[in-house]
Amino acid sequence: MSQRLRILICDDAADQRLLAASALRRAFADECDLLLEECADGESAVARIIQGGVDLMLLDFHMPRLDGIGVLKERARLNLDVPVVFVTSHSDREVLIEAMKLGASDFIAKDEFSAARLPQVVRSSLERARLRSDVSRAEKMAAIGTLAGGVAHEFNNILQVILGNAQYALNRDDPARWKQALEASLEASEKGARIVRQLLSFARTRQSAQVKFRLEQAVTESLAMESEAARRDGIEVILTINRTPCVLGDSGQIVQIMQNLLTNARHACLQAASRSKGYRGRVSVTLDANPEYAQVSVSDNGVGISPGSMKKLFEPFFTTKGSLGGQVFDGKASGTGLGLSISQRIAAEHDGRIDVSSTPNEGSTFTLLLPSVAESSSGDTRKRLKEQDNLKTTALVDKSIQGQSILVLEDEPLIAGLLASYLTDRGLRCDVALDVERARELAGGTAYGLMLFDLTMAGETGGLELLREIRRSGGPNAGGKAMAMTGHAVTEGDGELLQAGFRGVVHKPFSMSDMGKLVTEALRS
Repeated sequence: MSQRLRILICDDAADQRLLAASALRRAFADECDLLLEECADGESAVARIIQGGVDLMLLDFHMPRLDGIGVLKERARLNLDVPVVFVTSHSDREVLIEAMKLGASDFIAKDEFSAARLPQVVRSSLERARLRSDVSRAEKMAAIGTLAGGVAHEFNNILQVILGNAQYALNRDDPARWKQALEASLEASEKGARIVRQLLSFARTRQSAQVKFRLEQAVTESLAMESEAARRDGIEVILTINRTPCVLGDSGQIVQIMQNLLTNARHACLQAASRSKGYRGRVSVTLDANPEYAQVSVSDNGVGISPGSMKKLFEPFFTTKGSLGGQVFDGKASGTGLGLSISQRIAAEHDGRIDVSSTPNEGSTFTLLLPSVAESSSGDTRKRLKEQDNLKTTALVDKSIQGQSILVLEDEPLIAGLLASYLTDRGLRCDVALDVERARELAGGTAYGLMLFDLTMAGETGGLELLREIRRSGGPNAGGKAMAMTGHAVTEGDGELLQAGFRGVVHKPFSMSDMGKLVTEALRS
C-alpha cells in the first residue's frame, strides 16, 4: 500500500469518468495508494501532464478544445513521457492507428470500462513503461561506462606523457632537453583541458573564447587528426575548398565538431564495408560560404541513417552504432550517443546549426553552418592573440598593484604552491590556506586586496559558503574583492556566485597568463 499510483482520466463525459474511476478503484484499492484526477477537455489534460507526477493517462478521443489526437501531438512535441491508454469506439479504426503511431501504449473501447479489461490494460501499459525505463536506464549507464573508460584511457595517456617527460628531464643536465620535455608536457596538458571542456560542454553550456579565425583552419586540423585512421581503414578522404570564410567563435570547439563528423562518417563506411565485398569507402569534405553562412559538409557513402533514427539523431545517448557493448571501432566499443548532441549544442552556441540528409544504404551528409564574418586584414587573428597571450605570461604585474595581498584557498597543495610562486614572482604578497578553517582564520585577521577561493573543497565547506560567512562577519574582508576557481561547469553569470560577491570565475585548468590577467584586473578595479 506504500506505492502511489496517480492516473489522470481525460473525458468530457462525467458518466464515463465515473465508470472508469469505479473500475480502477475496485481493481487497485488493495494494491497501492491510488490517486485519481479528472480533466474534461484536452487543453486541461496537457496543462496537467506538463506539471508532472502523472503515472498514466486514460485519454478519450472526442473532447472539446483539443481532442485526444491533439493531446498526443502536444505530448510528443513537449517530450512528455507519460504512458497513455487511448479510449475510443471500435469504429474509429483510423483514429486508433494514428493514436498508436503518436505513442499511445494501448487502447480500450468505452464499453469495456466496467469490465475487467480496463484494469488489465492499465497494468499492461504500466509494466511496459517500467520495462522501457529499465532498458533506457541500463543503456545510458552502459553508455556512461563506455564514455568513462574512454576518458580514463585518454587521461592515462596524457599522464604518461607528463610523468615520463618530467622523469626524463630530472635525469638530464641539458636545458635543451628540459625545454623539449616541458613543451611535450604542455601539449599533453592542453589536450587534457580540451577533453574536460568537451565533457563540460555536454553537462552545461559555458561561455567560450570568441576569436575570429578561418574555418579552413579547423577543417584541416581535424583532417590531419583523422587522415591516418582513414588511410588505415582504406577509406578515401577528399577535401574541396570553394571558399575560405572566416567565423567568430572557439576554434577548438569547431575542431571537436569536425572530428566527430569525420569519425562518424568513417564508422559509417566501416559498417558498409562489413556488409559488402569490394566496397570502397569515401568521405568528401567541402568548404564553402554564402553571404550569410560559412559551411562545411561531410559526406560519406556508408550505411546511411534510417528515417526513425533521423528523428532522434541529436538526442543525448542516442546512437546508431549500437549500445550495451555494441559494435567495435578503433579497438574500442563505440556508441556513447553523446557526440552529435554535444556538436549540435556547440553549433547553437555559435549561432549556427548542423543539417543532415541521408539515404539508407547510400550514405549521409552532415553540414555545419556558422555565421560568416568579414575577413581580418591583419592576418590570422587567433595566432596573433595567442602570441599576445604568451607575452602576457612573462610580463610583470602592473607596478600600481605590486605589494598588494592575496588570500588563496586551494586544497590541492601542488596547485596552491604553483599559484603562490606565480603571484609572488609578480610582486604580490600571497597567503595560502589548504583548508577552510585556515582561510577563515587568515581572513578574520588580515585585510586582503583579493580573495581567490576554490569552490569545491574535499569533504568540507567550499569557497562559496566561506565567502558568505566572511560577508556576514563584519570583519576586515566583509566588503573585500573575491574571485572563484573551479573545475566544474559554472559561469560568471551564476546567480549564487554574484549574490555572494564573487567578481568572476577562473576555470581549471587555466593558463597562468589568464590567471595573471584576471588577478590584475580585479586588483585594479
